[in-house]
Amino acid sequence: MPTIRIEVSDEQLQAVQRDAQANQFTNVDAYVHSLVVGRHVPPPPHLSVTSDTHLAQLLQEGLDSGTGQEMTDEYLNDLRERVTRSINEVAARQKVPA
Repeated sequence: MPTIRIEVSDEQLQAVQRDAQANQFTNVDAYVHSLVVGRHVPPPPHLSVTSDTHLAQLLQEGLDSGTGQEMTDEYLNDLRERVTRSINEVAARQKVPA
């Protein structure tokens, strides 16, 4: 695979390093690669908005889908606990006895 080399100032490098860390990348190379590749990989069709009309339709579908849920800290903590419990249950079922 070809390699691209760029020169940046110390301040720019520090900013990119902070962004990479904040986005939980293992290194700057992986972060920059994701930025370049991400710009050229189209989203899956079900996540694409093709026009203003399509966007309006999607927004209306969301509004028509029922009562919303307020995203409070309590709700998010409960959701996190339920997901963690579910993952642990699946993992426990998949373990092979010794």
